[in-house]
Amino acid sequence: MGTTTDTRIALSAQGPESTGYSIECAVMEDGELHQMEFEGEVPLTIEFKGDSVDCRVVQTHGNGVLEIMLKKNGNVTRSRSQGPNSTMNIRIR
Repeated sequence: MGTTTDTRIALSAQGPESTGYSIECAVMEDGELHQMEFEGEVPLTIEFKGDSVDCRVVQTHGNGVLEIMLKKNGNVTRSRSQGPNSTMNIRIR
């Protein structure tokens, strides 16, 4: 009897009110690559399916700390930046 792997990935962006972001993600699911883009202001919480994800995050405006978090199967990875045009790369497998 095989085990089922949960392929849900949660992405969240947190920070002070009016902190803006632009996020581009490459999501691998069942051997296929899908591109996803998100733009706006915090907070952001979204869930999608995938085996892995690589994201490039740019803080578009706001001087506070922008925190990005990815969760999958109980694993968590986080990255933080501060200030407009700050860039982060974050991934989870």
